[in-house]
Amino acid sequence: MRICVLVGNPIRHDGRVLRQSRALHDGGHAVTAIGVLGPNDKRVDMRSAVPFRVELVDRRKASLVSRVNWAQSAVRHRIASYAARVWHGSPVAELAVSPFLVELLTRAIRNRADVYHCNDIDTLPAGAIAARLVKARYVFDAHELYADESEAMTETERAQRDFVLRKYLPGAAGFTTVSRGIADVYEASYGRRPIVVRNVPEIVGDVVSAPDAGAASRVVLFYHSMNLDWSRRGPEDCVRALALLPERVRLVFMGRPSESFTRGLAQLDDDTRGRLRDRIEVRPLVAQEQVVREAARAHIGLQPDRPTCSNQALGLPNKLFEYMMAGLALAVSDKPGHREVLTSENAVFFTPGDPASIASSVQQLLDSPAVLSSMRSQNRKLAVEEYNWDRERERLVGMYRTIAEK
Repeated sequence: MRICVLVGNPIRHDGRVLRQSRALHDGGHAVTAIGVLGPNDKRVDMRSAVPFRVELVDRRKASLVSRVNWAQSAVRHRIASYAARVWHGSPVAELAVSPFLVELLTRAIRNRADVYHCNDIDTLPAGAIAARLVKARYVFDAHELYADESEAMTETERAQRDFVLRKYLPGAAGFTTVSRGIADVYEASYGRRPIVVRNVPEIVGDVVSAPDAGAASRVVLFYHSMNLDWSRRGPEDCVRALALLPERVRLVFMGRPSESFTRGLAQLDDDTRGRLRDRIEVRPLVAQEQVVREAARAHIGLQPDRPTCSNQALGLPNKLFEYMMAGLALAVSDKPGHREVLTSENAVFFTPGDPASIASSVQQLLDSPAVLSSMRSQNRKLAVEEYNWDRERERLVGMYRTIAEK
């Protein structure tokens, strides 16, 4: 089949999209992935990095044409957002949810496909409309729980997303998501249960792990996120926890620092900044296939999400499985999504949003080097034997096999 994969980001750092596109290509399908370059994204030539075709909708402020594209979509999005406050159940709601709908739809129709694979709600309208126009089918991969994705969402935003889901979910030929907890909510809310395809990495061999940490040696904590935001998803909590831990503990962030992240570090009080001098390192993003090897240079992976909404409470982030593949022990916030796959044997849990609790959980591992070493080995073993793409991909490939048979 001809499969057109739609995603609202530049693709390069989206491990889920890369893995799924590669799996479908390897399954004999002709795959084209269409992504979106945002105003501040850099174009990267991916032709030699992936076996499938890649196209990008250019919304950067880098040239006259791309500036015009960005301005047009930004104006449409602003107008639609205001209009949808009055009339949720209208086409303007779709433009409010998907600011690049017109550009993505144009590309999707140009790349005529048998199936449009829509990643996230912002590509669902474009994929569904394209499928109707060219008499094809569409699949929806829900990376998040969109009607309650953030505690900062307004009631209007929730209503817009709910409208889009209720309009397009019934017609999808396939429906997938990332965790059992999120699948439960979709089934209860929309009467359709998605197939769970977890965000697990491919098996990475020849991982060079950091040496075991003794009672006095340096221990490295690791936090990875595409975008580093000071307050959202816990970087601030990690920094304040580090200030409570022994000086031999270091913290490595890997990702794109936001303005709030840079400002947050700069605005730490003098006492805290003094205790953290030379103990924090910020590394740039690396290609998705290099994330596990970068993480393996540390000892403990941090996942400090605060369950401030249903999506955060029930989500199962890919970094969790990347840490395991890298052979890291885990210190994670105690929330239902994490408990779906983790136990006290392969993670220590802390109270979300509480730096003292984070520090206490890490200290447990520092006080027991044998436990730390055992947890690292066990997590690597679990990842290689169970939580990997070689096992998980069959759910995706099997769904497409069923679609082809119909």
